[in-house]
Amino acid sequence: MEATENIDAALRALADQNRRAILRVIRSGPQPVGAVAETVGLSQQTTSHHLRTLHKAGLAALSTDRTRHLYAVNTDGLAAVRS
Repeated sequence: MEATENIDAALRALADQNRRAILRVIRSGPQPVGAVAETVGLSQQTTSHHLRTLHKAGLAALSTDRTRHLYAVNTDGLAAVRS
């Protein structure tokens, strides 16, 4: 049941075009929220919300560098969706 819930959460996250755009930005490597927001043309607050959703769905990995939150694509999360 848990695997089904994880896949459902990932598919719901991918249904939003802003989140798909964010994934395209962070697939090249860890990016700070501000840089992602600037690239996709959203506010930092909105981008943070979308990144949290992607992280909770297992599609984005979060790391910190001092005070910066860096996000990158979680390839394990995408593999679950593919299968």
